[in-house]
This record gives sequence, C-alpha cells and structure tokens, in this order.
Amino acid sequence: NATPAAPTADDNGTPAAPAADAAPADGKALFLDNKCDSCHSVTSKGVAGKKPEKAFDLSAVKDGKDLLVKYLKKEVAKANADGEEAKHKKKWGGSDEELSALVDWLTK
Repeated sequence: NATPAAPTADDNGTPAAPAADAAPADGKALFLDNKCDSCHSVTSKGVAGKKPEKAFDLSAVKDGKDLLVKYLKKEVAKANADGEEAKHKKKWGGSDEELSALVDWLTK
C-alpha cells in the first residue's frame, strides 16, 4: 500500500498548495536570494550590503509591517535617505508568503 504522491497541479495547471507541514520561508535567505544586499545592509543581523552608499542600513526599520509590504510592492512611497518621497527601486517579485517572512525578519 504505497501512499500516492502529492499532486503538483490541478487539472487546470494551477500549482497545488504547499503541504501544511512545509517549513516557513527564511527571511534572511530571501533577503540574500533576492539580492537585497546588493544595496542594503542589515548589520544587526550580520548582513553587509555590497553598496551601502546606495541605500540605508535596515537594522533599525521603524516602519510597520503593513507599510513595508506596500513599499516593497511599490504601492506607496516613503522618505528615502535624502528625505525625498520615493517608491522602492525594485518591485517585490516573490510570493506574498515570502514577502511576509522577509518583513517579519527585518522587523524582529
């Protein structure tokens, strides 16, 4: 009696939902995998940005999680290092679950 494999897509080609016991996304890994460190540092978590002069250190992010999510999706602007209102340079390309994990990691 072999257990059937979990489906990978439904009849319409929609991917199956992840297993309930799937490990949550790792915010630091997402930060690095999405090359956020090409500009930003998070020195409080041991991440040095490759071009820290381009963007500020995110160690002391004071924005609420909802604002950060909207900012990374380019839905809102906020003050940059020069005090000018601007949207984030790159729109988040991952899933909402991954974005939530990234923002949770940044704000802890």
